[in-house]
Order: sequence, then C-alpha cells, then structure tokens
Amino acid sequence: MYQVTLRQLDGQPIVIHSAYVDTVKLTEAKITKAVNSIEKFEFTCTPENPAYDSCHPFTSMVEVTKDGTVLFRGRVLKVDSSMDTNGKLTKDVTCEGELAYLHDSYQNYGKWQNISPADFFKRLIDVHNSQVEPYKRFTVGTVTVTDPNNSIYRYTAEETSTFDTITDKLIKRMGGELQLTRRGDDLYLDYVKAPVKYGKQTIALTRNIRSLKQSVDASEIITVLKPLGKTQQTQSQENAGTDASQPRLTIASVNGGNKWLRDEAKIREFGIQSGVQTWDDVTDANNLIRKGREFLASQKTATVQYQVEAIDLALIDKTVDDFECGTYYRVINPVMGVDEYLRAVGQTIDIVDVTRSTLTIGDRMLSQEELTLQAKKEILASQTDRQSIIDFEHHFADLDAESEEVKKIIADLQKQVEALKNQTNPRPTHIGKIIDVSEWQGSIDWPAVIADDTTLSIIRVQDGSSHQDLKYMENIQGVINAGGRYAVYAYFRAVSTADAQVEAQDFYDRVQRVVAGKQQPVFYALDIESIEMSGSASAMRGGVEAYMNKLNSLGIPDSQIVLYIANHLYDTFSLNVARPGAIWIPSYGINDGTLAGSQKPSHPYDLHQYTSKGAVKGIAGNVDMNTDPSDRFKQLYL
Repeated sequence: MYQVTLRQLDGQPIVIHSAYVDTVKLTEAKITKAVNSIEKFEFTCTPENPAYDSCHPFTSMVEVTKDGTVLFRGRVLKVDSSMDTNGKLTKDVTCEGELAYLHDSYQNYGKWQNISPADFFKRLIDVHNSQVEPYKRFTVGTVTVTDPNNSIYRYTAEETSTFDTITDKLIKRMGGELQLTRRGDDLYLDYVKAPVKYGKQTIALTRNIRSLKQSVDASEIITVLKPLGKTQQTQSQENAGTDASQPRLTIASVNGGNKWLRDEAKIREFGIQSGVQTWDDVTDANNLIRKGREFLASQKTATVQYQVEAIDLALIDKTVDDFECGTYYRVINPVMGVDEYLRAVGQTIDIVDVTRSTLTIGDRMLSQEELTLQAKKEILASQTDRQSIIDFEHHFADLDAESEEVKKIIADLQKQVEALKNQTNPRPTHIGKIIDVSEWQGSIDWPAVIADDTTLSIIRVQDGSSHQDLKYMENIQGVINAGGRYAVYAYFRAVSTADAQVEAQDFYDRVQRVVAGKQQPVFYALDIESIEMSGSASAMRGGVEAYMNKLNSLGIPDSQIVLYIANHLYDTFSLNVARPGAIWIPSYGINDGTLAGSQKPSHPYDLHQYTSKGAVKGIAGNVDMNTDPSDRFKQLYL
C-alpha cells in the first residue's frame, strides 16, 4: 500500500506514513496531478509523527510510493502550524513536484527566430541548468512537437521563470505536454504531443461512478477574428528593445482594407465575439488570411469537462490497472447521455481515505455540431421512454438496484481504509512457511520458494558492521521480483553503545541501497544470540537500546523492529522485551527438521524458530523454519 518518506538534502529517508505501522501515519494526505501542471502533495501530521519537526521549505524532500511504485517525488514548499480549540497541534505541509525546479531559474532576454521547437526547448533548459544546483538539472529527452516550417519566432524575457516561459512560448502556442521521468539520479524532461493511451478500467454508472458533473465552456469562441502576422518593424523602432508596441502584418491589403474575418454562422449562434490570433512566422498577407480562415473553419466551439468521483477498482482487484492521469478511459452514464473514451486530465489520490480520490475527465474540445449533438443526447437521455412513465420508473429502479454493486464496493473500500487506520491489512486466512536465509543457503530460486507456499522470508543483511552478507542484495532483489513478502535481520556484534549505533546505521543503509523507492521490508530484526558489548552481559540491554534508538531516528519505529533472542540467554540479557514489535526465539528440540521434533521456547514469544534443517523448494540444503506466529505478529507483518 502507500508509504511516504521524508529526507533532508544531505540525509537518509525516514518513513512518515506507513500502511503497516500504527504509530507512523499522516492524518490527511492527498496527491494532486494534472496534465502540464506541477504535481502537489499535501499532508497533515501531529507532533507524534517524525515529520512534525523535520519539514523545511525547499530542502526537505518527500516521496510517496504505492507498493514500491513512485507516485510523487518533490520538495516541501510551505509549512503551516495550527492548534484547535482543544489544544491539538498539527502541521499542514504543502509539497511541489520536481517539475517545480523550473521555477528556480529565469530566462535571459532574447530574440529567437529560424529555430526549431526542439532546439528552442533545449536552449531554455540549458539556461535553467546553468543557474541551479546539480540535482535540479534536467536532461532533454524526446521532443516530438513540431512547427509546420520547423522554424519559430519568439522573444524571451528576463523577468519570466523557465517554467512560465516554456508554458507561454511553447505549450500555449503549439500544444504538447511536458513529461518528467527519472533514470537513476538523473531527471529527463520530454516535450511531446499528447500521448494516446487507453486504460483497461471502465468508469460506469452502476459500477464505480459515485458522482459525475459535466461542465461545458464556450467562453473561448471567436466569431470575428483579426489575424496578425510577423512584427512590422519601423525605422524608429529598430532599437526599441521589445516588440510590445510594434505593428504587425494584417490582412487589410488582401481583404478590401478590412483587418477582420467574420464567421456568419457562428455569429448567428453566439453573436459577435471578437478575438485575435497571432502567427509570428507569417510574413505574407495571403498566407495570413488563409491561416485565419482555416482557424475559423476548424475552431472548436466549447470544451467539455467531467468531474468524476470514481472508485479505483485496482484497490480491490489486483488484475485491474490503477487510474493514471493522462490516460483515456471509457465513461458510461446513460442518464447524462455519455458513452465515450475521455482523457483523465486531472487526478487526486487520497492515500489516507481512498474513497475520496477523484478524476477530472475531459477538457475535450467540441465543434459547434458536436455541442449541438451533446445537448440533444442529454435531452434524449433525460426523456428516455416518455411513452411510458411506468417503464421510465422501472428503468431507474433497475439502475438503483444495480447501484447496490457500487455501494458494496464503497463499503469494502471503507473497511479496508479502517483496517489501514488500525495499522493492519486484513489478516490472511492461510499462513504458509516462514523462513530465514543468509549467504549459507547459496543462490536461491526465489520464484520456486514463493510458489512453495512461503508467506514470509527473513533475509540476513550483515553480521555486525564488518561483514556484509554476500547474498543479501541478490536475495532481497529476488524476493521482491518474485512478489514475496520479506523482512531483514542483522547479527548484533557491537562492543559499545556508540558501536551499536554505527551497526544500526550500516544495517539501514545496506537495506536502502537495494530497496530505496521499492518495496520496503515489513520489519528489521536484531539477532541477539551471543554476549557482545566487550563480553559484558549486563551491558547488552544498553547496547540493544542504543541500536533501536538509532533505527528510530532513521524512521523505523519500535513496532517495525523485532528482537531475535537466544532462548538460553533470554534471562541473562534482561532486554526490554516490551519495546519491540515482536519477540522471535529459537528452540529446536532434537532439530530433525520437523515441528513435532521441536520444543517450544521457555519464554514468551511472537515467533518460534523450530529447526535449522527445514526444506523448501528453490533452496538447496537446509533452511531455518519458523512457526506459531502470535496474533500481534500476524497483525503487524503478515
């Protein structure tokens, strides 16, 4: 499910929201996306959350993932503190996506002509890159937006940011969209024609539509047009420094002295609505009047947009793709006369209450004929079966009955939301094998392991700071790729509390080196089965506390830490067993690979390691096996 991490520019990420840990949750959190807009992430946290005192404008970086897939990556923009009438403290944090880095640079004054859109775009990005820190720089990727002559004419101003310059000089005039991708540590920025991608989900009444609002906007219609061409520079204006007040080419010389073109049909429909269109690259009046007539003939009359509250069925059906901004979906609402593929041009993702997520569908341009047809469809839909009022009532009775399916989906989603708020996923009805592995198991066939009914794999990362498990990277990547659930563990070898903190840092860093931005482990386990701390058993408690404190500072709460404690040294260590999320104890008995031949631990436990001679498909030789997870262990980790 959803996870949110926060890091400072020179620091390590800490978890500030987890679906699995009750103590690490945001009270409100929502991502807002829109085509050609900078993404936004807003969240609210309380003083108990690690983010409360760690959010700093422009230098704190935030990442939101869902099952390892990055949904948002950006920086903190502003932080607002508040206290309600009951004295409850909260902070509201607004973050902006990485595309906002284009607001951190300003363009130079320039006059650009005889240059292609691709070269002009690259020049703008080069200016941006020259002004900002390395992590804010972009590499120009694919540019597919073109001009008919592959030559544009533009001015750039010193007081305009790079983002606003790209929006005004390219996107508003030529169309196209900015698309940002990350490849390793590098940001790639594409400027492309709007892609056509069709989603597999259908948004339909009686299935997953909660509400649908239609807006039709004809305010941009032009019925009387003044076409303008290239600036006609006069001798007195050659050194003026700007084209703001200079006259432009008009069609008067080829239109009987009249600078205006009229669309009589649209004037009868909408009256006189005057407007201007400029073509900077046109220097001939005949070409200009042709472009003006083409504009009026092809002009769309209105934009139609739908604000949809639709349930994302991917949340309860893993075979269905998630909703994605920029994708086309089939929208069906017979009551409003809608049945067509429409593009999702905006999206909100509520990661705390998924039932409040919405899509904005549309911004599709309508011609006059399409606008008239749209109105007729709505009239027909609203008058369905006028010949029989009884049939009309039956029709809506059927819709109402079918809408029970939607109500059931909403109810199921709300149950899942409540389950997440209570820190747990629904408990599995079946729990398979729980194993722990290290380099001693050699190369592991992880798809075979997972297929052999393995519910949880606990992977060793290190034996103290000095020995990195030789197979841990391969094992973590393998279990993730195979779709398995996993945890990690490290053998405790610290000789002092300071050394314990170093070990904890190394443990965390080594894990994140493999899984940053991917599926995180369900817990970090500390393997304590020998007397360390320079041979002082009495110092073991302090060393383990220091280790856990360090993990806490890195964003790993106590509920996500498990202590593996040797059964025969349990009393000697006298550890604070009330602090971690679970206690894991080995007790083998005759150690013959069977549960029947084992002996239960003599101390309270949440997980029993019952043999070191188990067998699992995909692993050659013996493997440690575990059983009898407590309700607490199931609730937190399975």
